[in-house]
Amino acid sequence: MKWILTIVVLFIAQVVYPQQPAYFILGENQFKGVRIFDIIQDNEDYYYFATNEGIIKYDFIQYTKIETKESRSAAFFNLVKDKNGIIYFNNLNNQIFKIEHGKSALVYTLPAQYSSNIINLKCDEKGQILISCRGIIVIDKAGKVVAEHAAIITFNSSYRLKNGKWIFPIHDSNKLLVYENNAFSEMPLQLEGVDRVPAFGMLHIFDFLNSPCAIDLKEKRYYTFDENNFKLKEVDVGSFLLASTNARPYVTGNSIWAASPIAGIHFCQNKVSGDFQVLYKDYFISDVFLDNEGNILMGTFDKGIIVIPDIAVPDVIDPFAQDPMISVYSDNKGELFMGSHKGLLKMYLNNAVKTLSNTSKKPIEGVYGDSMSDYIIYDDEQIRCYNRKTGKIFSFFDASLKDVCFINSYEIYLGTNVGVFKIDLQKGANSQRKQISGLTIRIYSMAYDKESQILYVSTANGLFQLRNEKVEKLQYLQNDIFSEKISIGKGGVYVLTRQYGLLLIDKAGNIKSFNIKTPNKEEEVKEIQFYNNTLVASTNYGLYRLDMTGNVMQQFHTEFGFSSKKIYSYSIAGNDLWVSHSGGVQKISLQTKTGKKDVIKIRLKTLLVNDSTIDYRKENQFISTQRKFTFVILSPSLRNLENIQFHYKLKGYDEKWISQKSNVIQFNALSPGQYTLLIKAENFGEFSKEISYTFVISKAFYYQWWFVLGVVLLFLLLVYLIYKRQIEKQKRKSKQINELNLSKLTAIQSQMNPHFIFNSLNSIQDLVLQQNATKAYDSIGKFALLIRKIMHHSEKEFIDIEEELSMLNVYLEMEQLRFKKDFKYQIESNQITDIEIPPMLIQPFIENALKHGLLHKEGMKELNIEMQVKGDVFECVITDNGVGRVKSKEIKERQNKLYESFSGQSLQKRLEILKKHFGGDFGVEILDLYGTDHTAIGTKVVIKAPFKRKF
Repeated sequence: MKWILTIVVLFIAQVVYPQQPAYFILGENQFKGVRIFDIIQDNEDYYYFATNEGIIKYDFIQYTKIETKESRSAAFFNLVKDKNGIIYFNNLNNQIFKIEHGKSALVYTLPAQYSSNIINLKCDEKGQILISCRGIIVIDKAGKVVAEHAAIITFNSSYRLKNGKWIFPIHDSNKLLVYENNAFSEMPLQLEGVDRVPAFGMLHIFDFLNSPCAIDLKEKRYYTFDENNFKLKEVDVGSFLLASTNARPYVTGNSIWAASPIAGIHFCQNKVSGDFQVLYKDYFISDVFLDNEGNILMGTFDKGIIVIPDIAVPDVIDPFAQDPMISVYSDNKGELFMGSHKGLLKMYLNNAVKTLSNTSKKPIEGVYGDSMSDYIIYDDEQIRCYNRKTGKIFSFFDASLKDVCFINSYEIYLGTNVGVFKIDLQKGANSQRKQISGLTIRIYSMAYDKESQILYVSTANGLFQLRNEKVEKLQYLQNDIFSEKISIGKGGVYVLTRQYGLLLIDKAGNIKSFNIKTPNKEEEVKEIQFYNNTLVASTNYGLYRLDMTGNVMQQFHTEFGFSSKKIYSYSIAGNDLWVSHSGGVQKISLQTKTGKKDVIKIRLKTLLVNDSTIDYRKENQFISTQRKFTFVILSPSLRNLENIQFHYKLKGYDEKWISQKSNVIQFNALSPGQYTLLIKAENFGEFSKEISYTFVISKAFYYQWWFVLGVVLLFLLLVYLIYKRQIEKQKRKSKQINELNLSKLTAIQSQMNPHFIFNSLNSIQDLVLQQNATKAYDSIGKFALLIRKIMHHSEKEFIDIEEELSMLNVYLEMEQLRFKKDFKYQIESNQITDIEIPPMLIQPFIENALKHGLLHKEGMKELNIEMQVKGDVFECVITDNGVGRVKSKEIKERQNKLYESFSGQSLQKRLEILKKHFGGDFGVEILDLYGTDHTAIGTKVVIKAPFKRKF
């Protein structure tokens, strides 16, 4: 074909970056535009970052700024920690601060004579702070000066000898300042093999590989240091130090680093030499720190923190930032073939990348090969073949490539959008193709079992197998199987489906479900490949290595620097796993032991009760209304942060262990009782020690025994008091009733006194003698009626007012017989109806008016009775024109000095009882009436009594 002649095969070699360790970026968003100067960890493994915008704390969950209100500037440097975990740091305004219990405080401000723009801090074994500035100042943790030396100018460097002494190199001299027991002395510093007396400009002494070393940063020279004889011996390290402008080298285990003043960092391992690597050229490195987990953290300007989980794990061979590789294939021949998003076919070999083809702009979504074949198949608008032996490329099919299976070194099954074809590649562009009958539909994935010579094909119509040129449909649970990817391993055929998950077809042809136990239950497996009886599976969350039962053994995330990277493709060649992700193409050794699972820790960070933070170290007793509990837990690990699963159970609530990825455990409505929360962290089968927190929610006070007992006692006391009160009330009522009955009896007796009976009978007798039988008979009838009414009313507390008026009329008619024609009376009721009044209350006062006032009066005798209702009081006014109380008393004394008015006393007593009983303003008021000449003209009696309405 003519187009073959026009193909120009390009072998453009691109030398890639040196193989630097794999890394990921911590705090990329949080530290945008922020310069990180220093890094340290506290005793709880939390990170502190000294930056140009303050001290930032990271607790594996969030970033928090530590307030330093007393600081004169925002930038901080030189984070150091004493034996008690107190962190010290300084600013450029010569202020020294500390962080204790999460809070910052000013400790000391350098005097003017010690002021320096370069300060170094160290903590000794006593907890004192050694400040190197324009001199040496030693202070205790309270900021009190212990010792100082200002006679000489020193550089910001200090070193502790094995004998406990501290030495400070003196700037531009050959002397050391020695500090011991709060005293300073000078010692000469010698250079081995040199006769002259050298002057060391900016000497910094440190430990590397368990031996003291020194660097003169001014002269860019490296020395070994004999601390017994104070001798230096120069070592040739080439240009390793030319980049160093810091006051200290960065040592992490057996590695030493020197930052470049522009970008990148120089790196040597196991020794310092001129043969070093330049790493991380895209970053300005400001600090290097080895954390408690073994991670190397590098502070940068503006780009966050570089985290290297394992220095032995290599980074990507190339980031391919402009054109990512979306498909890769490699085998044991040492070559890696890559298809790019822009349609380039590339090969990586011997640390170099070559472009094999750039004839297409269509993404190369699949690159296929076989270890026993020289042919590489790919699709860039046409299906093409690259011959590894000849280096030539030919096109042999015009269709959309979906999958390729190699039958042998030159025969293949080609899966396309129009079906499956069998092709012999030996004839190049003229290769003949044979379409497989029964598989003439759209193909998604294929897998060929070379041992049984069975081809498994996933199509738009379901899953089929081709055996002995016969096509047969496979079903699961009597339903068609639709798969996007098929893989073959020692266990059988693994079929990825949406409807059933992962299915396994074993050697006998049985189909069963296969469960992959990834940390996140929502993970969907995309592809499976095989390595030494293990599975390597990609999911929508990442890449895992599993055993043949589906348990996760390893997660290729954080440790390899692509925790947040999208995985495009991967391929296994020998012991190597090639992964193409959004960060580049990376080579991972499957023999490398990664994932340090022996240091899994767990910690209870925060407890919130009813959404308020509680100090769980001090409090575990809660009231009944505190029912919502939120526990924030963490496992302090950067490298395993994504792998950690938390398991917990709350004894007293549920005895089952619950697993989750979230670090928040919440209970919304716990009942009163005692609980113990047990928590442990897991990293792929490795568990931390269990931690526990026991707490008690008290019952509501009305369920407490003391409250119940108190209520019972209070109830019994209340019953007793009520009973006692009722008894007293009944006694008082009985007494009142007895007194009332007695007063009634007295009233009856007073009303039925002998005078009344005698006078009534005399009047009746006089009528008989006058032979006035009719009047005598009427009088006897009225007398009997009056007696009957009085006896009847005496049994009642209240009677109708009409009954009272009737009785009074009868009584006055009887009395009128005695007074003949010179007596008249008038009763004015003011038409009062529908009320009841106490009986026999008015008659005794009328009798008194007749007996003591009118009986002794000469001439016309008048009696007026007026009744009315005023509010809640019944009022009766009795007025007579008799002789008055004074003259009546004189007459009584002449007639009978021993006479006593029983009726008046009994009535007064009765009214007092009514007043107590009904609580009203009741009683009797007696007024004497006088004329203009002050002579008595009668008496007025006002009676106030209770009444009841009849409705």
